Amino acid sequence: MRWLFLGILLVSLVFISGCVDNGFPVGGKYCKAIGLCNVEEKEVEIPDVIVIKKVDIPLLKGGEITPNRTFNILVTLKNKDADKPITLTYVGINPGIFTCVDCSDDGTINPGQEKLFNFEVNSPDNKGTMALEGHLEVSVKYKYSSTRLATITYVTKDTYIEYSQSEGKIPLDILNVPSDGPVELYLDISKIKQPIIIEEDSGTTPEGKYQIYLKVMNKGRGEIDKIKKEDLNIEFEDMVLGTCSEEFGGEGCGGRSSVNNTDDITIRGKKPFKYYFSFDPSVDSIEDDKLTTTKKISAEAEYIYRISKKIDISVSPGAEY
Repeated sequence: MRWLFLGILLVSLVFISGCVDNGFPVGGKYCKAIGLCNVEEKEVEIPDVIVIKKVDIPLLKGGEITPNRTFNILVTLKNKDADKPITLTYVGINPGIFTCVDCSDDGTINPGQEKLFNFEVNSPDNKGTMALEGHLEVSVKYKYSSTRLATITYVTKDTYIEYSQSEGKIPLDILNVPSDGPVELYLDISKIKQPIIIEEDSGTTPEGKYQIYLKVMNKGRGEIDKIKKEDLNIEFEDMVLGTCSEEFGGEGCGGRSSVNNTDDITIRGKKPFKYYFSFDPSVDSIEDDKLTTTKKISAEAEYIYRISKKIDISVSPGAEY
């Protein structure tokens, strides 16, 4: 019985600790003392969009092919995005020791569609008796756009004082939903305790009182070298930027509500670089019938993503085909 009691107590503690964040209710790291948070923040569950579902080489038996042979490679791709048609900028074979007859293609693949590509390759001459080891690589490049959305909630100074004095709580729904696709645009809004207090007729002079960070990460199974200049946009609804990271204009971004990257953004390794943005609200009033007003921060990036699959093949005079 003693062990049963300890087990029940341990499970209870686990569930209780899961509902507390730094002394506040769930989502408390985002909230001021007057905020009662409901936070939606998740990880990307299925980051890969285009996948190489199948590679079939009908004449390949036991991983071998005869020298001087033309053979077909059948590549089946699938678009896992249920809503967007995807532009394939390149589908092809990197031949290695083999020679391409027809080894590249492009096109569009519709939502949920599986599409077959057929390529012709020649095996090299092998005048010896030993097998010649080689490999092919199926390579696919596709164009995609990832988007991310987060929200910031504001309250007037008078309402903040009223709820502070009464020890009341203002209900807040805070969104920080994951971006789709293999490149993750993570908006770190955890340093901003919400709701943000605004004063009536506060003006819009950008001082950069509030800060967020943007992290750009490769969450897919493929590769991306960079997001090209101007191809990543971050927009602050009814907010005015003070300063940004140099890659987004530095002090030159001040006074705007939307900026693009002024340099290429290189994506390397598992530890992403953080891009910094400071801003102020340009909201100076809230509708009389509402406690708060909520505004959006959105990030969108367009890029080319690459996936590949290697196939080992022996060129053998003794092969079946």
